Amino acid sequence: MVQFNPLTLSVALSLLSATLSSCNSAATTPIIPPVVRVDLMVTLTAPAGVTPRVLVLGTGVNTLLTSSQTLNLPVGTYQIIPQDVTIAVPTSIVGKTFSGTASQNSVTLVAATPTTVNVGYLERAGSGRLWLAERDGVKSRLFSFTPDQLLPASSELITPTPANVIMGSAVGSPSSLALDAKGNIWIASLSNKTVMAFAPNQLEAGGNLTPIAKLTFDRQPWALAFDPNGNLWVGTETDEFFRYAPDQQKTSGQANASFNRNFAFGLPRKMLFDSAGNLWLTTVNFADKVLMYRKSKLEQLASGAAPAPDASPDVILSDLDATSMTFDNAGNMWLGTSRPNDPPPHGNVIKLTSSQYATSGSPTPSVKITGFNGSSALRFDALGGLWVLASSDNHLLHFTANQLLSSGEPTPSGNLVVGSTFSQSDLLFNPAP
Repeated sequence: MVQFNPLTLSVALSLLSATLSSCNSAATTPIIPPVVRVDLMVTLTAPAGVTPRVLVLGTGVNTLLTSSQTLNLPVGTYQIIPQDVTIAVPTSIVGKTFSGTASQNSVTLVAATPTTVNVGYLERAGSGRLWLAERDGVKSRLFSFTPDQLLPASSELITPTPANVIMGSAVGSPSSLALDAKGNIWIASLSNKTVMAFAPNQLEAGGNLTPIAKLTFDRQPWALAFDPNGNLWVGTETDEFFRYAPDQQKTSGQANASFNRNFAFGLPRKMLFDSAGNLWLTTVNFADKVLMYRKSKLEQLASGAAPAPDASPDVILSDLDATSMTFDNAGNMWLGTSRPNDPPPHGNVIKLTSSQYATSGSPTPSVKITGFNGSSALRFDALGGLWVLASSDNHLLHFTANQLLSSGEPTPSGNLVVGSTFSQSDLLFNPAP
């Protein structure tokens, strides 16, 4: 007779239960298929001395390439985005910018199909030059000079022939210039009450051109500046400021800014942003003062949040009579000043250190360059030299970095007759130093 052992039966049932549970678990666990990968070969070519920068973007992929490379990537769609590259040119007053062009800007990788994308770099049109705006009711122009035209062997007065001349009614009495990150030059036109942009290929071609973008106002735009985030700021004759985000700069039409505000500071003459994003102004109505609005205040005002901050300037520098303004690479502020009631020559260029302009007051310049009748624009070049666009005639003066170390009346190392006898309103280096 077979003996029944309850313990043996219990163990058997437990083993059977575990086995069934294991089988059931295996049946419900998803099977993850292997990731299918394929090669993307990105070939980069560029002139000597230029290091390409190309972004490859996709799901979970953000890779910066500086040389040709083969990437083994999951199948899917990827964006190929060449970045502009700016280089210094040895012993030259202005650098050069190079732009890349991809054979495909968007590529979809499929299994078992390796793909090649070629990216070639060339110098961006319009770069490596100094650009000037000439204002007159009849003959308004935007034109450029190359470095070899600007600094000949001697400091004698010369009259170089401008190149890349853009003219016609579209330019319309320019008062201010600004350069965006894509190499477009923006012009504020008084007679047309517009702010317009010309693309690099247009700058290279010259002629009577149609701008790629045109913002229309019901008042005269006088001053332009880009902030560190790429927003375009426009100051108008009615003391009002307009801000345009990058996506608002792509289309033309009636001005529809992301922010506008009347600061009641007087007609803006020049404006610029420092490296911290603070806005600096010289004005016509308050000609003896330089005004500054901090970045934090501008952001509060633009947000519309309540309570709104006081819209008065955060810093007021007095007794300066500034007509033009710029910063050097060390963060010093340089101002072109003019007191027309003084005996000629009544213009100076003065230097204020960062500690001198940090708070309101009437600072004593640390350097004062004298000997000419005012200036409508100042710009530093890539070698630290200062270019002064004289406001009383059509002369462009150059002072080397060494000539700016101490006060005095140095002889300009460059003295050029630029354009015609009409008023020269602004200048800029492309690319900016």
